[in-house]
Amino acid sequence: MIKVSQISVGKFQRLITFCNLIALLGTGPAWAQTTDVAGTYYSGNNGFENWSIVQLSADGTFTYSYGVGGCQGIVKGSFMVVGSRISFTNDKEYLSGQSNQPTSSDSLTVFVGTPVYPDLSLTDWRIGKRFIKPLDTVDAGCIRESSKHRRRKKPPTRG
Repeated sequence: MIKVSQISVGKFQRLITFCNLIALLGTGPAWAQTTDVAGTYYSGNNGFENWSIVQLSADGTFTYSYGVGGCQGIVKGSFMVVGSRISFTNDKEYLSGQSNQPTSSDSLTVFVGTPVYPDLSLTDWRIGKRFIKPLDTVDAGCIRESSKHRRRKKPPTRG
């Protein structure tokens, strides 16, 4: 039997981390159940010129499209299901620190602003029976989305 006083703080923290990992793994078949959530999800706030759509594929990839008026964008990446949560990871070209600008010092190079994509890894999404919902607001610059996205086979009619 090991006494608590004999364990260093570092070893104790590693032990707690290990126990948490074992507990997480023991929650059942929640890991990588991408086929259960695969589908297209439409925001409840979608309207005539406002939309937020998440497409989840069974292979663990996603496409997030959003827009309001002329400000529109698409983000692609991968996702993982852990318990009742979805964690997203943007593909490299959709990360804010990446620049699509030319590196030439040529004075004829025309500078066009680098688009800013929402980093979906900043918040997990909760999985409901027929919906997914971000736990925090997704900020795409021109649109801020925090509402439920319901799974539908066909896009809702825009009015």
